[in-house]
Amino acid sequence: MKNTLIISAFTLLSLCVHGQKSVTVQQVLSKQLIEWNRGNIDGFMEGYWKNDSLQFLSSKGITYGWQNVTNNYKKSYPTKERMGNLDFEILSEKVINENHRMIIGKWKVIDAEGENSGYFSLLFRLIDGNWKIVLDHTS
Repeated sequence: MKNTLIISAFTLLSLCVHGQKSVTVQQVLSKQLIEWNRGNIDGFMEGYWKNDSLQFLSSKGITYGWQNVTNNYKKSYPTKERMGNLDFEILSEKVINENHRMIIGKWKVIDAEGENSGYFSLLFRLIDGNWKIVLDHTS
């Protein structure tokens, strides 16, 4: 009986932890959306892996490193008005393994000049207990 309770407790804990990981990826994206719409690039960048191996792919090529990606965002979006209002839709979330998730979605930014939109794929990795974007491909 004692072994059954211990196994049940571990199974329940495992299910809760696994479910929390999935929710946490969504929480990272939700926080990024809020921070972008506040005009806070630094807050938006908290969702990314703060490492030189971070990769950001776009029509301009590949940018490596958290600081370089941050600098590019700040150069392209120097003001809250220029950042506009971001919205996105998650089209799919794929569990690759317990430490990796792939998110595919659509984004849209509306600012004073009009509307821009496109698609993105994000590779998340669980790093030190936190989900971080390690690869972003945005078009």
